[in-house]
Amino acid sequence: MEQALTYICCFRYSLLTPIRYVLDPRFGLQSPLEGGLFYIAPGCGYLVGTFFGGKWADRIVKKWIAKRGKRVPEDRLRSCLTAMGIVIPACMIVYGWSIEKKVGGIPLPVIVMFIQGVAQLFCFPSLNTYCIDVMQSKSAEVVAGNYVIRYVFAAAGSAACLPAIDKIGVGWFSTISAAFLVCSAAGVWFTANHGSSWRERIDEKESKINEGKT
Repeated sequence: MEQALTYICCFRYSLLTPIRYVLDPRFGLQSPLEGGLFYIAPGCGYLVGTFFGGKWADRIVKKWIAKRGKRVPEDRLRSCLTAMGIVIPACMIVYGWSIEKKVGGIPLPVIVMFIQGVAQLFCFPSLNTYCIDVMQSKSAEVVAGNYVIRYVFAAAGSAACLPAIDKIGVGWFSTISAAFLVCSAAGVWFTANHGSSWRERIDEKESKINEGKT
């Protein structure tokens, strides 16, 4: 889950950092204020997503409780698979190649930035809650480690995005980023299906170790 959160966070800053450097030349904008207006789209997406992301995750959890008859922490991960594996990568690819090929005008990147902003907030509640849910006794350490890893890679992504875009173009940079996120979504899917058995094996090992100490 740390990896998934890291990729999403890294993508967020890799998208936001070069907006003025990528979109201003694409649309011939001269004023920093004009380029800065593009930040409104993802910001509004994040705002809208905060109202629905957590509710969607709760809905999926309740659905799986009714199906399985009990609550399993991994069920919360299922709520973010579509957003992480399909919606955000699709938005990344459309955004990158629409800028690269100069199609769609201003509305297209604005729309996809808004959609990916909403989709990101469908992922964060599920992933953050799962990390704490499976390690409740170490919740402080989990939260601290989560943010350290996320923002270290976010800083690296912010530093690397402009040189990478200059080298290979925004289209291919967005495609590669989307591929990383799809791989991360596959890891989340695998965890959602097998995480419960992993936790049981770990709990058994810990109980045996504790018995040996006593």
